[in-house]
Amino acid sequence: MIERLGQMKPCKWCSSTWHTGMSCPTRRKPMNRGTSQLTTTKPMNKTGRVAKKTASYVAKWKLTQKPNHQGFYTCYISGRQVPYLIAEHPYSKVRHPELRTNQKLEPVCAEINKLKGSMDISDFLEKYPEYKATVKPEYL
Repeated sequence: MIERLGQMKPCKWCSSTWHTGMSCPTRRKPMNRGTSQLTTTKPMNKTGRVAKKTASYVAKWKLTQKPNHQGFYTCYISGRQVPYLIAEHPYSKVRHPELRTNQKLEPVCAEINKLKGSMDISDFLEKYPEYKATVKPEYL
């Protein structure tokens, strides 16, 4: 509660000195500027134009991917067989923004995708040389 020189400031809605205007039970809901009714605002977009374009590119790529006869996809870095499909950009979207929607995507397992992060494939192989034996030859 707000005190000024030993006195309680009265509530601006009901003039009570037992509570403030922010906690007044009779307080009316605030109106938007210049309107007599409450209006809702449109929520912000969760994804921007570039992110939508990239997501569309990945979705089209996923439609072209076919699993092997057992229903698995092969990780292009580790060679593991995984039952799910995650698209991986071999070259970083951050370092190469022009390649977001026109580079070759590859299937990857979740552990490797997390480990790779935003590195290029060449930087990843320098940091983790044990994957040089299993990565697709075109990325060496």
